[in-house]
Amino acid sequence: MTVIQQDLKVYQQPTEADTSKTLGQKLAKKLQELGLSWLKSAINSSIKPQNKPSSPLDRKSNLAMPTANLSTSAPLSTLQEIKAMAYQPIAIYHDHHLYFALKAVGLLPDRVIERINRQIGAPTKTDYPNADAHLRLIFGINRKIRQPLDLAHLVAFRRRFDAYVVALQSPMVWRNAKLDRSALSHPLCQAILGNKIFSQNVHWQDQLIANADDGEMLIRCYHSCSQDQKNRAKSLPILLYFHGGGFCIGNVDTHHELCYQLCAKSGWTVISADYRLAPEFPAPTALKDCLAAFAWVSRHAKDFGASAENIIVAGDSAGGCLSALVAQQLSKSQHFDYQDKSAQEQSLQDDDISTQIFRHVAGLTPPIAQLAFYPVTDSNIDYPSWSLYGKGLLLDHEDVMVFDSAYIQKSELMRSHALISPMAGDNSKLCPSFVVAAELDILRDEAIAYAKSLEADGVVTKTHLVNGAPHGFLHLAGVHHGLHQETNLIINDFIAFVQPLIHDQSS
Repeated sequence: MTVIQQDLKVYQQPTEADTSKTLGQKLAKKLQELGLSWLKSAINSSIKPQNKPSSPLDRKSNLAMPTANLSTSAPLSTLQEIKAMAYQPIAIYHDHHLYFALKAVGLLPDRVIERINRQIGAPTKTDYPNADAHLRLIFGINRKIRQPLDLAHLVAFRRRFDAYVVALQSPMVWRNAKLDRSALSHPLCQAILGNKIFSQNVHWQDQLIANADDGEMLIRCYHSCSQDQKNRAKSLPILLYFHGGGFCIGNVDTHHELCYQLCAKSGWTVISADYRLAPEFPAPTALKDCLAAFAWVSRHAKDFGASAENIIVAGDSAGGCLSALVAQQLSKSQHFDYQDKSAQEQSLQDDDISTQIFRHVAGLTPPIAQLAFYPVTDSNIDYPSWSLYGKGLLLDHEDVMVFDSAYIQKSELMRSHALISPMAGDNSKLCPSFVVAAELDILRDEAIAYAKSLEADGVVTKTHLVNGAPHGFLHLAGVHHGLHQETNLIINDFIAFVQPLIHDQSS
């Protein structure tokens, strides 16, 4: 029995007098008695190492996939076996304790949370006026547990990052998650989960496709199970998602909750691509893989009951950069005459990589829209938000420098190349774009500058600024009420933004 389970025993067999108010008072008193031990236990148990064998799938790409009972010497399984692996619970993550701990703390009165904030030295209301006590507590915890990031240990850091992020996700989106049914009877868990019975309206499965170099790339496909979706499938788009993580960390697991929610709320098919990461694969490998994923989705759109004319690209942070670059390259290729040598010399930057990419996307229909959450857009300018929010939050200046070095250092491309920075390329023919920026983000100003640049080029653009939110706030939407509401608002607004752009294929 974990410390958390022991502490929760006080909430079993509640009396009729145990209203939500008295429950909150009990929890407040218990947390004051325990100090930070509960949260520390949740954090530690979320990343407790397990006896997880190293599978061929792990060795072939940058994945944190469940491996069921594979041995270290097992050959690469068939596609059906790989899909089955994807449905197994993720053994290295411990029952989402971090999710329950942070969600529970959010139920406390602000005065109690502020008391904890003072105890751990979290930022104050004066520091970040638009961030509430709960969010500032998360900032404080992050400061306590984070370790300096360096290039030499970047690959090892991936595993810790994956564990923390998945432990933050709601167990309700992992349909094979091992939930203790007795724990769900706790009044506390009922308060956290809203006393709802989980009904799965989204199915997801993994499969392997070819990456840009004819190797293997994992994708995760999410399908809505609603009858309404089946009736309208031919006029619904496919959303292709590229995860964030500085081009160096993250995978389909770390962004599973978001992709699940995008599918659940829109009814669209959502496909998440696990492109190759730096430093093992420097730029522009990630972009080439993302274009390969787009080409695959375009060719197989009919298999999902959709059309290649109704594809959306989306991503967050580095993934937002990649979605912008994919949209940019496809918009350029649409107007490119491959027989005109002078046009080729004028359009390309006279390098083999650009030529390869242009040929790779030739003939593909560009996306109908892009959704970019706090994207990386300009590697050449230090915007004011760099100095304002470059320290003490979820992404700091040192992190960006390490990611940048890993992605660019061994690349054939310069930082100013159009295949690195969306702002350096031609965006005049870009698809309609929905850009989300976070107030407390080192990348805030370049995201806003990118949106303004698109508007100046005549691109239909909508900008949404989330006040009081840090970079990476999507990972906190499951544990923070305000960010949960804000994320739902953004998704609903984007659905409305896309609706007039969808080509109706039903006729």
